[in-house]
Amino acid sequence: MQWLTGTPNFNFVKYRRVAMISSSLLSLLAVVAVFYPGLNYGLDFTGGILVEAGYTRPAELDSIRSGLTDAGFESAQV
Repeated sequence: MQWLTGTPNFNFVKYRRVAMISSSLLSLLAVVAVFYPGLNYGLDFTGGILVEAGYTRPAELDSIRSGLTDAGFESAQV
C-alpha cells in the first residue's frame, strides 16, 4: 500500500505520437469496415412488415408473387 502514498508521475506526453497513430489507424479501419461491404439495412431501418410463412412442400414463388401484386403489394420481396 506504500505506492498509494507517493505522488504518481506518469509521462503521458512521451507516448503521444504512438497513441495518435494507433488511434488514427483504428478510426480509419472502422470507417473502412463500415463502408467497404456497404450497410445492410434490415427491416428496422427500411420500414415495412415482415411475414414468414412455412410450407410443407416447395413453394411456388411465381404464384406467390402474382398473388401479392394482385393484393396491392407492388414491391414485395419473396
